[in-house]
Amino acid sequence: MVSGTGAPYIPRRPDRTKFYFQNFAVPWTLEDVNDTRHRVAAVLRDWGIDPGFIDDRITAIHEMVTNAYCHGEPPVLLSLLLDDHGLLVEVADRSPGMPERRRPGIDDLRGRGLILIEDAARAMGWRAVREGKVVWARF
Repeated sequence: MVSGTGAPYIPRRPDRTKFYFQNFAVPWTLEDVNDTRHRVAAVLRDWGIDPGFIDDRITAIHEMVTNAYCHGEPPVLLSLLLDDHGLLVEVADRSPGMPERRRPGIDDLRGRGLILIEDAARAMGWRAVREGKVVWARF
């Protein structure tokens, strides 16, 4: 999404007196991982974020959760924070293994998740925590 000035759209808190934060515990089934996409989109709509922004980023957010499901260890916790710097998404799991950037070939079926997230986010990264890791993206 692009604003009229040519600058990228960065979601802002519509009500500066309100705290915009939501946690989701993601159950450890693929169906629940897929349902998370709808739950996140609903929260972002409730917060008044532009629908085009949601549509353009929801796949990256879903990929963050899917990566935790495929490569991490339960439990998985998804956190959303809308602040003065935009939308921060964090996905925590208990696996100590850090994500690995890959260079998938054209015929590779896997290895594009981090690339997809990086393309959609203004910044992203990960950090070790006491019981696993947190992968984050700033949109």
